[in-house]
Amino acid sequence: MNESLISLLGIATGIFGMLVFTKIKNIRYFGFTGNIIASVFGSILFTKSVSRIGLNPTEIYANNHMNFKLLIAYLFISFLGSIFFLAILHKLNSVIKKVE
Repeated sequence: MNESLISLLGIATGIFGMLVFTKIKNIRYFGFTGNIIASVFGSILFTKSVSRIGLNPTEIYANNHMNFKLLIAYLFISFLGSIFFLAILHKLNSVIKKVE
């Protein structure tokens, strides 16, 4: 149960990262819904890619003890993952539009 909550918190942090990024840049790449979908996939992709080095919800909440350093690192990776994935999709979209 707690591992699922940590994963959902990571996804929510990714959505928050997208909202902050689009507010700072004052742009919407794919509309509100498209940005949310991209940020969810980006945060999941990045957190799953670093889970092999021990940064996963099971290790964060091991032995009924919360490791807050790993939790902060996990949330930061989720935050950055959503922003990077949104930027990569924007670049890919601009390349596709140039080809057409």
